[in-house]
Formats: sequence, C-alpha cells, structure tokens
Amino acid sequence: MNKEEIKVLFVDDDTLLGDMVSQGLMYLGYKVHYQSTMIALGSIINEFRPNVIILDVEIGDKDGIDDSAGVRLLFPNIPIIFVSSHIESSYVIRALDSGGATYIKKPIDIEELAAYINRYAVAELKNTVGIGHFTLDTSSRLLFDAKNKNSYTLNKKECELLYLLIDNKECVISRSTIIKEVWNNDFSSDQVLNNYVSKLRKNLAGDSSISIETVPREGYRLICKIV
Repeated sequence: MNKEEIKVLFVDDDTLLGDMVSQGLMYLGYKVHYQSTMIALGSIINEFRPNVIILDVEIGDKDGIDDSAGVRLLFPNIPIIFVSSHIESSYVIRALDSGGATYIKKPIDIEELAAYINRYAVAELKNTVGIGHFTLDTSSRLLFDAKNKNSYTLNKKECELLYLLIDNKECVISRSTIIKEVWNNDFSSDQVLNNYVSKLRKNLAGDSSISIETVPREGYRLICKIV
C-alpha cells in the first residue's frame, strides 16, 4: 500500500503535539485526520475510513485503552497504535492485551511512527456502512449503536434490507425493488415486508435523527436528519 493511499486517524488531546505529528505525517505523504477528543469517534471512522488509528492513552478524562474496546467492536480489523508519555510496562501490557497493534512512548519520532503505520495499515474495509451513530457490518450482520453501546444481530433479510436503505438513503426505494433485491422476487405477502421494516425501526430507535419513512403506494425511504 502506497503512503498516498494510507489514511491515518490521530486522536490526542495535546493539540500542539497533534498538529506537529499531523503535519509531519502529511509531509511524508499520508492522509491524516486529527482530533483532540473521543467525541463521535465512531462516526469519524465511518466517514474517514482510516487504514490505521493512532490513539493516545489519556485523552482528557478518558482512558484510551478502555475506550478502544468500542472502536474494536465497531471496526475489529482496523489496527490501533497506542501512544503515551507513560513508560511503565503495566501500560504497555494493558494496551497490547486490549488488542493494540503496538505501543509507542512519547516523545514521538515521526520516522518511527511512519514505520509502524506502514507495517500495520490495512486496506479500507468494504463490509461496513454507517448512518447516524449506527454501523452495520454486513459480514457479521451486526448493527452497532455507538452512542448507546447497544448491538443487534440481524437475520440475513433484515441485514440486506437495511443495507439497501442505507445505500440509497434519502431516496424512495419501491416495494418492487426491495422485493427483487432482498427476496429475489420470492415473496409471500406485503405484511412480511411491513414486519421487517417495523423491526428495523425498533433497532434504529436509539437515534432520533434516523427514520424509515413509508411513502404511500410507493415504498420506503431512510432519512437521516442533521441534528
């Protein structure tokens, strides 16, 4: 993977360090998104699609090692490189035991960090889609609510229907298209589709900005309002 293709998400509450490291990595040819908090991290990952995450061990009053559990649940294949001013072996062990790829002690050497990025960066994941603070992993059929820390395992048809709605969000999907794409035209009754939509609405209820709208005599539309 070329450096120009590698996207790095860097999370550290030291903005001076964050700007320095970000500029250094961009100078070396990486695409970098830097933020100083863990706020909306799942949504950022979903939108930016990083190949590797660099995560500070202490981010304000947050414990980066503990909070990385939610990230790994959402995106289990994206490697996490921990960075910290803590040099005690207990921190290193805890970070690696939590699933971290490696642990780099501050001050950060940009060339060393780049070497680790090149070693651990993975290709962009193709099996996850997101909307609001939800992420759907189509391989495991797991729908994860990053805000409320809830997860739902969907059956095959539920997953395919939700993926179709997300992939065409804000657009009306006709009932005939849904029946063709999800059920391959092998369909018993309209009530079956109604029941599936009702189930998905319940699963998505944790995010008030998301709704599945019924369009009379046409089909359904997934809406995500900016709040």
